[in-house]
Amino acid sequence: MELGGSDPFIIRKDGDVELAVDLLVSGRMSNCGQICFSPKRIIVHSTVYDQVLQKLLIRIKNLKIGDPSRDDTELGPLARADILDNLLEQFNRIKQHGNVRFVLGGKRYSELPNGNFAEPTIIETQDLTNPCMKEELFGPV
Repeated sequence: MELGGSDPFIIRKDGDVELAVDLLVSGRMSNCGQICFSPKRIIVHSTVYDQVLQKLLIRIKNLKIGDPSRDDTELGPLARADILDNLLEQFNRIKQHGNVRFVLGGKRYSELPNGNFAEPTIIETQDLTNPCMKEELFGPV
């Protein structure tokens, strides 16, 4: 049960991993993660975890980041500078809390210095007290 605004995305051991990753990336990265009901907590059965992570990394690393008015862009900027600043502050608090691994990203996207671009980010933890497990991360996370 969701019961808390964390929008879980659950991948079971008998699930279609390829389809799950496709749906996860399109659902979470759409509008740069600035959709209140997009999946935010991904819960993966341990028997398919490595496979899911590998496919997720490939998909995320290959996202075309840039101008959202271009047809080939898959990930644009955040809507405002304060949203980017808040997300970067959340990343700092998450890291300071510990018991977490930033598998990918966690910073401002430096290849496009003009604009409110955050790196697509994958955070891994099982610590339910970490801020990333309790707070909404409004961005491509």
